[in-house]
Amino acid sequence: MSDSEVKVKRIVIDVLKPREISLVDLSKALCEVSGTDDVAIVVKEVDANTETISITIEGKNIDFEDITDTIEEYSCAIRSIDEIEVYKAKKE
Repeated sequence: MSDSEVKVKRIVIDVLKPREISLVDLSKALCEVSGTDDVAIVVKEVDANTETISITIEGKNIDFEDITDTIEEYSCAIRSIDEIEVYKAKKE
C-alpha cells in the first residue's frame, strides 16, 4: 500500500454557461469548494444566449466532484477538461 495519494492542484475547464448567470457569483461559489484557493474565469466566446468560458482553479486538494456539482447547480455544462495538474502528497 502506498504512503502517498494523488491530489489535484490545478485544473482548466471549458464550460458553456447561460448569459444570465453571473461570472462573479459562479466564481465565488467555485472558490468555496473544498481544496480550492483561486478561481479565474475568462470569457472566450459570446452568442445570443450563452458564453463559452475557461475556468482555471488552483488549490492544494481540489475536489473535482464538488466542482462539477457547483458548475451544474449554476446551469452550466462542462465541455472539456483542457489542463490538469496533480501531485503526490504523503497521506496524513
